[in-house]
Amino acid sequence: MYGHEAPEPVRLWDLDRMELCPASLGPGSQLAKPQLERWKSVHQAIVAWHAEGEPESEAAVADICDRLFSFWDPVQRHMLEDLFTAYRRLHPADSTVDFDAQSGVFVDTDRNLSLSVGVQLEVQTEIGREAVRIKTGRSGTSRVEAAAYYMHDEKSTLVDVMLAHDDRVNVPRPTSEDGQQILSEIFDRHALAIVGQRRVRHPGLHCYSCPRPARCGQYPTIGGDVSYRTRTVRVSKTHLAKLAHCHRSAGWPALYGIPKDESRGDDEDDSHGLRVGSRFHTTIAAALLADDPEPLFDMNSLQSSSSMNEGSGPRSRSPFMSGLSALHGRDS
Repeated sequence: MYGHEAPEPVRLWDLDRMELCPASLGPGSQLAKPQLERWKSVHQAIVAWHAEGEPESEAAVADICDRLFSFWDPVQRHMLEDLFTAYRRLHPADSTVDFDAQSGVFVDTDRNLSLSVGVQLEVQTEIGREAVRIKTGRSGTSRVEAAAYYMHDEKSTLVDVMLAHDDRVNVPRPTSEDGQQILSEIFDRHALAIVGQRRVRHPGLHCYSCPRPARCGQYPTIGGDVSYRTRTVRVSKTHLAKLAHCHRSAGWPALYGIPKDESRGDDEDDSHGLRVGSRFHTTIAAALLADDPEPLFDMNSLQSSSSMNEGSGPRSRSPFMSGLSALHGRDS
């Protein structure tokens, strides 16, 4: 079909990384991929739900959650159940669904390059066929992906099911001329990146998203070489600063990919909750190291607490202070 050689696949993520730093390509190390694992669990639950004889049954939904989400920790299980619930709201149980959907593959025969766009399922509606992409993150289908899919399939409508936003988005269809131009630019970029490919390192902010920073040689390693089997953790300077106060505060985004709750102000470094939590951990850390921790709590006590105790005689020791004193080996 394509002559003697199959077309070379163009991967958009690899192309972006290659242009920023050629050394970013190659075998990396073992990094946690919680977002991908959660996506897989949600996809399995969706397939199982449509395969149920009575998908609208609450017992059937509960059974699916118990079978597929039980091994997750409580926080991530709650996230998965919310995503699964969002899908059931967006797609009726009696809709005709085909899980053998074919990926959209556009082939440039002149350059012998291909660009594929994966879809998870197809839904037959009254107005036509929908090719559905299940999204559990924030980003949807890009203009390049849309151009590649619609140049491959002119009849279907590409739909992003944005579970985190509880929304369905019909991906805009570019004109034939715009689609050709978009894909031509991508294949031109790919040709230039391949020609100029060298194992030259160009460090920058993109190193944070690189899958192989411990192996590229730009940064020194501690304790010998790092192999592709080495399990590594990629953290930012902000995460390192949080380690001084609370390991969980750093571990949730770095290891478990727990998204920030923007509705509660978690997206702001100076939020009230973050200030209170940092102050608490700083006080506790100092108290555990001090010979006499009680003065620390007197200095850091809230004004409201002091006013509540005015005129009521000597303050009694709290159960927390009693327990802290017991850690230091003193009588409570």
